[in-house]
Amino acid sequence: MNTDSTDCRATGSEIAFWVTLGALSPVIAWQGKQVRRQTLRLPEAAGKREQLNDDDHFRVLIVGDSAAAGVGVEEQSDALLGQLVSRLSKNHPVGFRLSANTGDSSADLLRKLQADKTDTRTFDLVIISIGVNDVTGFTSLARWGRLLRTIRAEIQQRFQPATILFTQVPPMHHFPALPQPLRWLLGWRARQLNTILNKTLRPEQVLNVSIPFDDIYMATDGFHPGKPGYSLWAEEVMRSLNAPDQQKHPGSPQ
Repeated sequence: MNTDSTDCRATGSEIAFWVTLGALSPVIAWQGKQVRRQTLRLPEAAGKREQLNDDDHFRVLIVGDSAAAGVGVEEQSDALLGQLVSRLSKNHPVGFRLSANTGDSSADLLRKLQADKTDTRTFDLVIISIGVNDVTGFTSLARWGRLLRTIRAEIQQRFQPATILFTQVPPMHHFPALPQPLRWLLGWRARQLNTILNKTLRPEQVLNVSIPFDDIYMATDGFHPGKPGYSLWAEEVMRSLNAPDQQKHPGSPQ
């Protein structure tokens, strides 16, 4: 499961993807430019990204890409960070940190994790949202698997969390802002990345969030969750924390 043989088993599907991409490359390149030009660019959610105190009963770290940064809502209180902390802190003080940026890939995340190790504070829960930019940037499956393993090891060594949750890459074949066949191709790639993610990580480290692709759950850009979508994400984290294979903590709902 956690060996390089995972990458070898993905070789056949990897070749099929690259062959298809090559055949569709003129259309895909044109559609990609159209999407970048026409899609509404929303800012990251405003608000506090860090609050850590010595008496924190529980600490949460969220890292990754634009979804982790709260793109799609105006305030962090409506994003994953705020909605999760609100649920966790009903009975006990919860510390938090958000380290996420629009456009970050798994390689970007790893570089940032390795850049500054002067802060030795630990976290009980680390949530990782990464992969969409690896889909659009065509990160190879072998490299994706290696990056996942290295990111997990870096997080475990540095932050010593009881729980690590990697959010699965969203089903991009449902993204309303993407035209066909670009939507189909990126959805295929997202599924391939999720296959590697599920083979590389332990089941309890993988978070599968099913956000309906209806207007009520999606932001106006057609890419990111809106407030109800982030609420579903936070609820899925809470369910995962209460699962039998996760270490419970006093901040979890009972």
